[in-house]
Amino acid sequence: MSESSTSDDDPSPVREVAAKVSRNYRDPEWWVGNALPRGRAKALEAVDRAYVGIQRRRGVDAPVADWDNLLVLDACRYDASRAVDPIDGDLRRVRSRGSATSEWLRENSYDRTCHDTVYVTASPMHSAGTWVAPPGVDASPDVLADVFHDVIELWRDSDPELRTTRPETVAGAALEAAERYPDKRLLVHFMQPHYPFIRPYAREREIGTAGFARLRRLAETGELEDDDRDAWELLRDGEYGHEPFERACRENLDVTLPHVQRLVDALDGRTVVTSDHGNAFGGRAPPFGERLWGHPPGYQTAALTRVPWLVATPGADRRETVAEPPVETERPPDAGDGAVAERLRDSGYV
Repeated sequence: MSESSTSDDDPSPVREVAAKVSRNYRDPEWWVGNALPRGRAKALEAVDRAYVGIQRRRGVDAPVADWDNLLVLDACRYDASRAVDPIDGDLRRVRSRGSATSEWLRENSYDRTCHDTVYVTASPMHSAGTWVAPPGVDASPDVLADVFHDVIELWRDSDPELRTTRPETVAGAALEAAERYPDKRLLVHFMQPHYPFIRPYAREREIGTAGFARLRRLAETGELEDDDRDAWELLRDGEYGHEPFERACRENLDVTLPHVQRLVDALDGRTVVTSDHGNAFGGRAPPFGERLWGHPPGYQTAALTRVPWLVATPGADRRETVAEPPVETERPPDAGDGAVAERLRDSGYV
């Protein structure tokens, strides 16, 4: 007969709480300094989780939406797209299901079957299984391996100087994928306008380069602790102003849109341009007013989740697509967690 896994030496959470109350229930200082604050924090956490969950369910369910080609701009909030977007089509504002790429992927692909879709991506987040899996799930890097018919990971061949994948590389790979898979939907994920920034204005001013040029400078001066801050934390701390940073974001989008237009003109079927999430520039998040910078997961604010949904070919006929089992793709020798972490670090995630 096997022994029970529960014993007095390994108490359950309920038993732990009961034991603490039993030991301290007559101690006012324990109630004021420990029990009540912890209870309040748990209650607020539950309210926040419920609020975010309700709002998230109102977001676009990308896999079942009406498109043949979905072109995703990384971190492009709706107001930014309206300011510089020269692409014709029917534009409306929609809610994303995530405030970060990891959350967007989780809500739109985790534990789902999209075998009629090929994912062409410059983002390394697809391979960061522990980031994409729901909280509490012990996931491998390949947690999304069987979701799509094929995944073409472009981030592994990123520009060594820019530390990111150029938009023309993404567009070229998407056209190759369309030729190779004429009966599949295309999900094409550009890395821009997310930093690293690729135009001279930002690079000359070292905007959004925390981790590389900044690391060299800090190494020379010995002030290495500042390297722990990503580009958004540097912006928050006044390392550079809002206007230069926003200009760098706009220029990253400007340099990408011609390659988006190239795909709109070349691909058959219904093409939609959207974004996975937006950016917060110090605004407050409901329901409790926390101030946010960048795009942390777990929030549902207008700045973070209101994104463009541009139907660039509204009159096009839908393509006939076929769902087939995923192809087996050999991962390159550098495909381990270290390579993923390095590229995530380039983009400010770690």
